[in-house]
Amino acid sequence: MTEYSYCVVTCVKNEGPYLIEWLAHYRAIGVQRFLIFSNHSTDGTRELLDHLDRRGIVRHLPNPSLAFEPPPHRAALAYAPFHKELRGSDYAIALDVDEFLQIDLAERTLDGVMAHFGAPDILSVSELGFGFGGILDFEDRPVTEQFLLSTDLRPGKRRARRGVKSIMRVGPHIADYSNHRPVIAADYADKVRWLDGKGAQLGLDFVTGGDRGFDSRGCFDVVRLNHYTLRSGEAILAKIDRGDAVRNDRLGDFYFRKRDAARLLNTSFGPMLPGLLAEMDLLLADPETKSLHDSCVERYKARIAWLKPRMPDMWAAIQAQVAVSANRLAELKSAQIAA
Repeated sequence: MTEYSYCVVTCVKNEGPYLIEWLAHYRAIGVQRFLIFSNHSTDGTRELLDHLDRRGIVRHLPNPSLAFEPPPHRAALAYAPFHKELRGSDYAIALDVDEFLQIDLAERTLDGVMAHFGAPDILSVSELGFGFGGILDFEDRPVTEQFLLSTDLRPGKRRARRGVKSIMRVGPHIADYSNHRPVIAADYADKVRWLDGKGAQLGLDFVTGGDRGFDSRGCFDVVRLNHYTLRSGEAILAKIDRGDAVRNDRLGDFYFRKRDAARLLNTSFGPMLPGLLAEMDLLLADPETKSLHDSCVERYKARIAWLKPRMPDMWAAIQAQVAVSANRLAELKSAQIAA
């Protein structure tokens, strides 16, 4: 099996409690390089990333949007190709800290994925959304083992369109990187091998267009992107307070109601947990990393406690939606037992 190098690019703000799990997962599946841009964090994210940078685990930089005007995601991805971490990699992936690639192959690594699909120029992976799963309180343990309500793996036609994230071969065929998909240089538009999650070549209209998603039917069996947009009720309160890196005006009760439309009791990430947990143990075996992680957790909890009396209407709406989610989870578990 050919071994490739991978660079994951992300931008973060107040994601401190979640960083170690996320890094552990991607290290477990074969990512060697992390290019992380942060802005205006107040929960210890910056200090934790600075320490991980000193350990050689990530490359941490301030987001250029701190000095200029573009949105944080746009600024980070425009700047990332100038760094050796991305330039020197075979493949690049733009991911958020609430996104986890799930690989359902005997070889649960990115090299396994590339071998399965014949190392395409771009592989666009369909998103599978996870909701609250009936969980109101933030807890310092892996998101991937807590949240078990997802959208359908076998959607009907009306619910088939899903967003994607793309594994992109680094090279001259890419004119620009963006959060969901690359922009292809005009000279390469009819030459790139750009596949969806079932291994089908995407059409020229998609390749030359700007669409950030497509019909996901049949695209979840080999690799998919588990997207824990909401996490817990307390976590979404903190996210609304933090703001959005793409479009801040979309955060509100419609945002979490729409994304909590989960219909499936989904425990399929389980086989990936041992590798993730082993990498977490390795990262946290360093006492300073553990101390900085714990500090992020405590500051995050303190901020949530401070927010609740200051955002009473939003907190009440979140609690109501989590109760709906808890009822849905109970119904699915009962149906599973009955079956």
